[in-house]
Amino acid sequence: MLNYFTEMKKSYIILTISFLATIMSCKKVEFDVTNLNKPTVDGIVFANQNPKIHLTLPIGYGDDATSQTTIDNAQVSMEIAGIKYILTSTGNGDYINDKVKLKAGQELNLTILYAGYTVTASTIVPTKPKNFQTSASQIQVITQQGGFGMGGGFNQTPATTISWDNDTQEYYALLTSNTEATPEPIAGGGGRGGEMNVPLAKRLSQPTQTNSQNLNQRQFSFYGKHDLILFKVNAEYTNLYNNRGQSSLNLTNPPTNITNGFGIFTAMNADTLKIQVVK
Repeated sequence: MLNYFTEMKKSYIILTISFLATIMSCKKVEFDVTNLNKPTVDGIVFANQNPKIHLTLPIGYGDDATSQTTIDNAQVSMEIAGIKYILTSTGNGDYINDKVKLKAGQELNLTILYAGYTVTASTIVPTKPKNFQTSASQIQVITQQGGFGMGGGFNQTPATTISWDNDTQEYYALLTSNTEATPEPIAGGGGRGGEMNVPLAKRLSQPTQTNSQNLNQRQFSFYGKHDLILFKVNAEYTNLYNNRGQSSLNLTNPPTNITNGFGIFTAMNADTLKIQVVK
C-alpha cells in the first residue's frame, strides 16, 4: 500500500488542506525491495506560505503495516530564484523553512538526500486566480412538502455561477467549505461521501480547464456560511488526482513527479469568496 497524503497537515488561510488528502485512494503497489528506502514526498506548497514538506517511507506490497514510517534525518533544501534554502526537520516527518514565503511565478527546485539517494523535483508557483466572482451571495434551499421518501425533495432553483479568467486553459479546482462552528445539516442534502455516505462539510471538485462552474443546493450538505476557495493547480497535481481511482491490480507505477522517489511536489495559489446557504 502506498499512501501519498494520509497525514497531510498543511493549511491555506483557514483551510485545513488535509481535505485534499481524502480524495486520494489508498493503493497497494508492488515495489522492488530495494525501492523501499526511497522517500515518499508529500509536498503540496502554497503561495504566500512557508515551504513545508512531509517525508515518509513507502509501504510495500504484502506489508501489514497500518501507518507509514516518517523520515526525520534527511537533508532537505529548496532552491528558489537561485538561492538555496534549508528546510529543517521539526519531527514527525515534517520539514520547513519559516524564514521565507513563496511567491507566484517562482520556480522551486527540491533536493532531498537520504539513505544514499538524491531525490529531486521541481514545480512553479502559479499565479493567483484572476477575476474570481459569483453571480449571487447566497443559495436558497427550497424543499417540497413531505421531505424525501414521502413524495418530497428539492425544488429546482436557479444555479449560482462562479467564474474566473482562464484564457490559457490552466487547471483549477474548487473547494466548498462550511465555516460554521456547529453547522445545521440539510435534510437529504447532497455533498455526501465515504463508506457511511455521511454529509461532507468540505467538497473538492476535480481539476478543470474551464472558466466557470454552476453551484446549486444539491451540492451542499449544510446551511450557513461557506468559503468558496478556487485553487490554481499544476499539471502534476491534476495527473495524480485523475489517477487516484486506479485499481491496485493495474497500478504498477504510481503517478509522481519525483525523481528517485515517490509522491508529489507541487505548488498552488488560491482566491476565496464567501457564500451563504439559507432556508
